[in-house]
Amino acid sequence: MRKRIYLHDIIEAVLLREDYHKLTVRKITDIIEKEILWLRTTDSQIPSVKQIAARINKYPSRFERRERRIGLSSGRKLQNSLRYRT
Repeated sequence: MRKRIYLHDIIEAVLLREDYHKLTVRKITDIIEKEILWLRTTDSQIPSVKQIAARINKYPSRFERRERRIGLSSGRKLQNSLRYRT
């Protein structure tokens, strides 16, 4: 059985891959859609901009908003940098 991957994990991965650059919700949605990184389990559709914005709002400990752009919260940046250290 495959481990379930959640939308907030995909959003975080997109931000990490973009080297912590802050992106708009639309840009995050476009990347997820273009690369088909995540589909809803209920209907196998790409998440909407509203769904991604709602997920970001649900996890303020993971994501921060500044000037309509989304980035990883400072704590997540540190946690991820320590996780990927060699």
